[in-house]
Amino acid sequence: NEWGVGPWRSASFEMVPLEPPTITAPEMNTVFLPGTIIRFSSTIPDGATAVEWGVQQDDGEEEIILLDSETMQEGVQRLLEDVGTYRIRVRARAEGASPWSKTVIFYVDE
Repeated sequence: NEWGVGPWRSASFEMVPLEPPTITAPEMNTVFLPGTIIRFSSTIPDGATAVEWGVQQDDGEEEIILLDSETMQEGVQRLLEDVGTYRIRVRARAEGASPWSKTVIFYVDE
């Protein structure tokens, strides 16, 4: 009709949640020497358009690193020079976010 008004139609949809990624590197409890370049990598769940890494040293504030669809397969490379305990986690992003992965703890020590 001229007003663009008509009968209502129902529609339904189901959002399929993203599975959390699994960290594939580094391995839990690995010890690295200061000055080592460390690569963080993970599985990428189907449907993910980005991944978000959380990196924390000791009890400091967590740093968030966002990798888009063009860079998420590469993972993150970091030169770690400071001695300490590090915690990393990752989650997938699309329209929303997956749960965080299990946290991996590793160490930089002399």
